[in-house]
Amino acid sequence: MNTATSNSIENVIYRGLTERLVIDQLVTPAGASEIAEVARSQSKTLIQELLDGNHIDSAALATIVSAEYGVPLFNLTPMVHEHLPLDLAPQSLIRKHKALPLYRRGNRLFIAIAEPTNTSVLAEFKFATGIATDSLIVEHKQLLEMISEVIAKQDEVFDGDIADFASAEDYILDLEVEVEEESDFTKLADNAPVVKFVNRVLFDAIKQGASDKHFEPYERECRVRVRSDGVLQE
Repeated sequence: MNTATSNSIENVIYRGLTERLVIDQLVTPAGASEIAEVARSQSKTLIQELLDGNHIDSAALATIVSAEYGVPLFNLTPMVHEHLPLDLAPQSLIRKHKALPLYRRGNRLFIAIAEPTNTSVLAEFKFATGIATDSLIVEHKQLLEMISEVIAKQDEVFDGDIADFASAEDYILDLEVEVEEESDFTKLADNAPVVKFVNRVLFDAIKQGASDKHFEPYERECRVRVRSDGVLQE
């Protein structure tokens, strides 16, 4: 590093989280400047870059972030994912924000997060659940591990529920079949493949955390689209 660069780093005034990291000797002044610059260049928050880049110990970062932002620190170690109120929040939100509903106390839902500057997390969980939300800081590594366990368990449950269903494509009806008598409609309604097809479509929508399902019939085909995270997609 040349002298000019070294002097510019030494003259930086560190504030907030960056100052804590330097004072606690978790990063050097030069390291703090480099991390901040990477975060700016990639349009990320400082915390997000610290998490993504594994620049410091995950537990130490959680402790400092909790103190700096005044958000309680929570230990996930004794938590069992079977006891989490996962029925209140769609999997899509958990995946999107890397956040996890921990417990409900009265009319408030407590959400485990590692990045408190992402203010949209609580707002979106509140919108999805209809319950006021509060955040708890948890160690990033522990949070990712528990989210992986939760998603794997949910997928296992859904896969078990639909194990006897073939893929949706196997049950797409031939729309060119002419139904000439009223009794044919009754037979069609009672046809097991139709029921299985609808169940499969609904299970897939629930698994994706979709808010609504659109069936769009055309002359020779039917398009099925779902709305997930506000976006309508096939």
